[in-house]
Amino acid sequence: MSTRSRTRNLADQHFIEVAKTQFQFLIDKYDYVIAGKSDYSGWGAVLYKNAGVHAAVSVGLERRDRWLYVSFINTDSDATDPPRSAYYLTNILAIRSPEAGAALSKHLVQNTVEEITEELSKLASYTSLYADDVLKGDFTIFGEIDLMPR
Repeated sequence: MSTRSRTRNLADQHFIEVAKTQFQFLIDKYDYVIAGKSDYSGWGAVLYKNAGVHAAVSVGLERRDRWLYVSFINTDSDATDPPRSAYYLTNILAIRSPEAGAALSKHLVQNTVEEITEELSKLASYTSLYADDVLKGDFTIFGEIDLMPR
């Protein structure tokens, strides 16, 4: 196994634990619970849910393209106009803080635990700063995202 492969595997193995650490604020501040975690060959994710506000947050790593993401889901089954399956933090940043969105890496380059930790730290910070309303169950911005060109 090459050094690069070993580094990538080590970083991938630590993704779930690093994500849980960086996003602990969802549990502490917003009363979310970890509803599941997935660690498959193609991707890894930690899923948080808050039944009180009908919201879910997924923090994930898409391994093939080396992309970290945060997505938000309205889990209210009584929604009269159900949103698409997930809305991404990058979409929220495009509306609320394009500068913050530009500061995020599009893809992991070094594939190290340090790089994943640094990027997840940014994602956690931006989630807290720019998606507070969504975390509390106010999905108004989803309508604005739906109007954005794709």
